[in-house]
Amino acid sequence: MPSTTDLETGSVLDLLSSLAEKSLVVHEDVKGVVRFRLLEMVKAYGRDLQEEHGEDQWIRGAHRDYYVRLAESMEPRLSGPEQADTLDAFEVDHDNFRQALQYSLQEENAAVGLRLVAAMGHFWKVRGYWREGMGWCDAFLRLPTSDDNPPARAKVLNTFGTLAEILGDLRLAGKLLEQALEIREREGDRPGAADTLNNLGVVSARLADYERSKHLHERSLEISRTLNDPRMIAIALSNLGIVALDTGDFELARKLLLESLAMKRKIGDRRGTANTLSNLAVMANEQGDPKTAWRLQKEAYEIRCDLGDKQGIATSLNNLGQIACDRGDFEEAKRHFEESIAIRRELRSIQGLGLVLGNLGKTLERQGNLRGALSLYKETIVYKHQLGDRKGVAISLEMIAKLCVDAGQARSATLLFGFAVGVRKSLHTPVPPSEHQSYQEAIERLRQKIPTEEFELAWVQGRNMGIERAIEIANSIEL
Repeated sequence: MPSTTDLETGSVLDLLSSLAEKSLVVHEDVKGVVRFRLLEMVKAYGRDLQEEHGEDQWIRGAHRDYYVRLAESMEPRLSGPEQADTLDAFEVDHDNFRQALQYSLQEENAAVGLRLVAAMGHFWKVRGYWREGMGWCDAFLRLPTSDDNPPARAKVLNTFGTLAEILGDLRLAGKLLEQALEIREREGDRPGAADTLNNLGVVSARLADYERSKHLHERSLEISRTLNDPRMIAIALSNLGIVALDTGDFELARKLLLESLAMKRKIGDRRGTANTLSNLAVMANEQGDPKTAWRLQKEAYEIRCDLGDKQGIATSLNNLGQIACDRGDFEEAKRHFEESIAIRRELRSIQGLGLVLGNLGKTLERQGNLRGALSLYKETIVYKHQLGDRKGVAISLEMIAKLCVDAGQARSATLLFGFAVGVRKSLHTPVPPSEHQSYQEAIERLRQKIPTEEFELAWVQGRNMGIERAIEIANSIEL
């Protein structure tokens, strides 16, 4: 049986050249890198010989071990200046990594499998392999010996939780991340704890628990500052900025996001840079500065395209659509929204679909297609309610309420506005400045269409009713 030493000391290039000359090996240019592969007929013949001589297990083991080492060597470059090339390198060898994972699972080798899953997590997240990644995480965490290596188990739990959060399963995400945090704190893994605290903060923000989210991000920031970890400091600052943005503190949001952006640019974290640029663009648009918003969002979009960040691309397309809609370019807005929707459907991203469909509905409404808008708003409620997104449901109900104001359904509009106001106050999420005028105008028109006493009674009833009743009222509305 050959050894890896024999292979390393031999004239590998001469051997490959000889095989290529005999047309037994094909060489290809893959993203500027020359790679060699066996013809399928030769590969099948080789497998038969391996099995005949009892070498198949050794070959598969050597293959697995090589790709585990390769993934672990590449992982640190996924967050630095080389991240685009590194993501492409993972993509090129994705099938090899899959084979290594499958062999590890077949052998019930949790120790090696967890290492490989942990190294691939960020690649899966960026390139949209969310469900596949969750499947591998779940499979290896279920192996009997997965508890033998607590640090690796915690890292995979963290990966599993972040992928679940992206897909909108916030309950599962929170459970997994809490388990990861418990292990990391017990093992004294402070960098890991900072990472998981940050991810738990994202989940809390998605659930509109902004106080808890802020607390978790602040804990992550404190640890990261102690460790002098610029990447994690920048992430925590950015997420604290998003919490400030969501709760209407634009001055604090700008300060935190700009500080984060400067750090991310300095360390060469292009994906992080794009994320923060995108959030700064959203804030600029909400404050009525579409020119700045467009410039920032286009820069974020171009970086995301270069990285192949599917989720990020869909997000930027949605945000560009919003800017175009707000400036009255409805056809361009619809193009951006439809591109974003296509990516969201490909990724089966429920969270993203609810958001983009709502924005497309707003565009149809401004074009006078009220029935089309109403249909989309109702569809967004389904996705947002499924995710437990109370703020998102409230926003969709506000959109439907605005349609009702001038459609002879004043009482339904008042009930829905009342409910949405109650949710916003409980979550400390005011109406954005860019929408404040149209919101107030709708309320004033509503007051003119219904007696004051009836308005106030319906408003209070709306504030006090449950979310299921509010959704039932919205779904019953026809135009």
